[in-house]
Amino acid sequence: MKRDRPLHLPSLVVGIGLIVFGAVLLLDALDVLDVSGGAIAPALLAIAGAGLLAAGVRERRRG
Repeated sequence: MKRDRPLHLPSLVVGIGLIVFGAVLLLDALDVLDVSGGAIAPALLAIAGAGLLAAGVRERRRG
């Protein structure tokens, strides 16, 4: 199977992270989970860090 464009790993990692983060917030709104307000900022920073890490891994493999 041939792809027209290569997979953009950082976008994939950040996208999946945001989907998971949104699902956690939804479960919090439905009272399935109890997520404190102080957990939101570190979670967003972790998603951003994962995207940067994926970008670094991708660049290293290319170069």
